[in-house]
Amino acid sequence: MTSGPDGAGIAAAARLLRRCDGWNMTLDEPFGALVVLAELVAALDRLSRDRGPAAWAAVRAGLAGHPLAMRLRQDPLIARAWRREPGRWSGDPVLGDLLLRHPGAARLVAEASPLGRDLNVASSGLPWPEGARERQRLIARIADSVAERRHGAEILAVTPGLAREIPLSLAGPDGAIARWVALEDDPVLLASIHRAMPVPWVEPLRGDPRRALGPRSGLGRFDLIYQKILDLWDDAAAETLVRGALAMLRPGGRLVLCNRAPGTADEAFWSLGTGWRRVTRDEAALEALIRAAGPTHITAHRAVRTMNGAFVVAMVEVA
Repeated sequence: MTSGPDGAGIAAAARLLRRCDGWNMTLDEPFGALVVLAELVAALDRLSRDRGPAAWAAVRAGLAGHPLAMRLRQDPLIARAWRREPGRWSGDPVLGDLLLRHPGAARLVAEASPLGRDLNVASSGLPWPEGARERQRLIARIADSVAERRHGAEILAVTPGLAREIPLSLAGPDGAIARWVALEDDPVLLASIHRAMPVPWVEPLRGDPRRALGPRSGLGRFDLIYQKILDLWDDAAAETLVRGALAMLRPGGRLVLCNRAPGTADEAFWSLGTGWRRVTRDEAALEALIRAAGPTHITAHRAVRTMNGAFVVAMVEVA
């Protein structure tokens, strides 16, 4: 008989795993993919919040080889999010396109099984994917607003992956952005950016961001610098990036930092995978990184959640 908080947690984990047998059968019913993901995501969220680490470890271990998990991986988004990846600063560009519902990932979804396509409709509407799309739109709009204020603006994107936000900009094609530098250490990503956007104002540039940022980098000064996947960096590396970026801003320039927020309803679900660890940060954590970055004269800064709460966005302006 179980007793105490650990025992109650293990019992709760066992009940959830028993429900997985039923969910596996529900997948074959009409609207089964939507029903299962809605109930599973909510159940995992409750268990992760209310029970201890022993219960969570038991669920992770029990689901690892469960038939339900095997079938959920028919969705290319879930399969990609749960797979093990090497430590990439920009994360996984294929996963990024799946999150964004970008045409670059359309073939993967089209080639999935009928169940996989049903699951993808549901999974891509969860807070993290929807937040990623909101983040993309937000960055494009911030870039345009900087160009509206300062014609001929210069923008630096730090490890932007495939930089899918750039084509959403209206100011770039209109000539209001003089250059948009995509700083990446991955030559494959840089080549992809160049192929997708062969225009003179987009400059793919290879470099380790921890060494390439700073007043002596030779890159010049910028009106906007942004890092949209700060959650791939631990606090020490993130502080280095923020310090270097602040030193490269022109007077009145802006730094934008985007980070996965803690406590979102689907956090437990996505964490079932073994992919590259992400560091969730709330508003206070991002503001602490900014304060720790050094003596740069900051005239304004604010950290807010995206509308669906999945990301925290910090916006800093310097004198």
